[in-house]
Amino acid sequence: MEETLIIYDTTGYIIYQAFGNFREPVGIPFLKVSIPDGKRVSKVDVSGETPTAVFEDLAKSDIELLKVSNEELKKSIAELTILIATPQI
Repeated sequence: MEETLIIYDTTGYIIYQAFGNFREPVGIPFLKVSIPDGKRVSKVDVSGETPTAVFEDLAKSDIELLKVSNEELKKSIAELTILIATPQI
């Protein structure tokens, strides 16, 4: 997983993010974090002794939502096919 540089202000608001090769800043607050797949950094929690990145789930794209809907429809069709094909006693 690639490290991300996050520069933030004293409230935890993210000012800038850099990926890949970057120079660590001097004199301004920053974090280096690895962002898990399917997540993004929404802010920096500055309430504790050590600032930490706050992650949240990425919103699903329209294509991902259609894939989920398609799978649900396939399951429903399979269940209906079984019901129709099963002889009623």
